[in-house]
Amino acid sequence: MEELCQGPVGLLITDCLAVDPGGYFVGDGKGFFDLAVAILAELRGLAPEAEAYGLGEQAQILDQEIERGAWDIRLNGFITPEGIALSSAGTHVDRRVLWDELEPKRIRKITPLWKLNMQIKDALSQAAENRE
Repeated sequence: MEELCQGPVGLLITDCLAVDPGGYFVGDGKGFFDLAVAILAELRGLAPEAEAYGLGEQAQILDQEIERGAWDIRLNGFITPEGIALSSAGTHVDRRVLWDELEPKRIRKITPLWKLNMQIKDALSQAAENRE
């Protein structure tokens, strides 16, 4: 896990199928980017001023809002061959893993997520033992 948080990450870039004016985007539909950002945040591997940008074509910028979930990351901007379209997000990326939203099977399948989950469980177990 140490290799994941060797230095704070300040710039996150992802490809997108579409992005809305608020910076919410559709990627692969499985939430891997959102989850990776959340894992980095949990490990304190995100710089306080971290920003996220999407890559794509001008035609992928939508006028209407995209349906989203509580775990979805907002992009600060969308980079196209024509330039950078800034979103109305105006905030830095900060996200935590929403454990209640994840199925145990998915946690086990993603090694960094599983290791983080085990670290949290161990810390909680240790804290409980110390209280006794």
